[in-house]
Amino acid sequence: MIYADKISFNRGDEERLETVVRINLRSAGGEGISGWYAKETINDWLHKNLYTIEVDIDPNPKLVPVDHPVKYVRSTEDNTQKDNLLKLPHYYEK
Repeated sequence: MIYADKISFNRGDEERLETVVRINLRSAGGEGISGWYAKETINDWLHKNLYTIEVDIDPNPKLVPVDHPVKYVRSTEDNTQKDNLLKLPHYYEK
């Protein structure tokens, strides 16, 4: 399984799904995917069904692609007010 465990933003950007710059992925199996990837790259992978990626927060919702107005990803909906992806630790681009 591949888990999203951190997200990054540009300094000064409002912290929304659309403004996430990169997402850190951690592989818990033999997928060989780990490190920081652009949200657009992950969006493409999800459209092509190359990987299943879950948010590393219980209940581990899956990431799904969104394409408008910009390409980004979000977690599958549950009963939370804030998307689970935005609950991950935040980092800022240099």
